[in-house]
Amino acid sequence: MKKLIEASLIPFNQKRLRDLEDSVAKTKKGFKNMLSNFIIKKSDRGDSDGLRENFKMNRTESELRNLCDLAFVIQDYDTASSNASYPYKDFLETKAFRFAASCLEVQFIS
Repeated sequence: MKKLIEASLIPFNQKRLRDLEDSVAKTKKGFKNMLSNFIIKKSDRGDSDGLRENFKMNRTESELRNLCDLAFVIQDYDTASSNASYPYKDFLETKAFRFAASCLEVQFIS
């Protein structure tokens, strides 16, 4: 059983981590993204949307949380900690304190 895990699950998780890192890097890069972040810098949500019952993360925040969680599980604590700060700020701005707390937890534990 241990050999099965080492042979299949660990490489799968490492590949998934690389894919998420690539996806997040593409989101952060690009002239369009830099320009929109520089000019707009405003969230597409309201200030207190995080307090609603039906609050959902957007795609970028979701990918970052998945990246942090997966990096933490495979014990890549530097990646987990460094990527947890980005969605943390967004969650605080929208008052999504439950999600912000999970990001903060990853930063402190790492």
